Amino acid sequence: MAERDELRITKPAERRTIRRHFPSFSSLLDDFFEDFFAEPFIGERERMLSPKVDLIDKPDKFILKAEIPGVEKKDLNIEVGNDYVVIKGEKKKSEEHKEEEYYYKETYAGKFIREVSLPERIKTDAARAAYENGILKIELPKAEESKARKLEVD
Repeated sequence: MAERDELRITKPAERRTIRRHFPSFSSLLDDFFEDFFAEPFIGERERMLSPKVDLIDKPDKFILKAEIPGVEKKDLNIEVGNDYVVIKGEKKKSEEHKEEEYYYKETYAGKFIREVSLPERIKTDAARAAYENGILKIELPKAEESKARKLEVD
């Protein structure tokens, strides 16, 4: 009779699944309402493709950075208004595969749009954009009336 320490129970090999961190319910609700009211008429697919942005406030300008990997410069269209920026584009499919070949498919291809409201007015004619390594950087000089200034007390 084998001792208990010598017994080994083996299971057949199981397919491993990747576990992902799921956000909290409250952060999901916050994201839902923020997305719903910010972009109510954009479909789920466009929202998935919509670039994530950072808006940096400098004393004389805003700098908007958007992550847009896999998109070519020629497929970007940027509109700058007095207090908003709209980024439109299209990420094209690089390869064509049959669905059953994928183990995971988390990349998307298609059109996207992202509108960013600015907290102050800008000089639209002085705005500049550059695109390098999947990062779009837009410099948006503030309008003169928007810049903070020091007031003298009479």
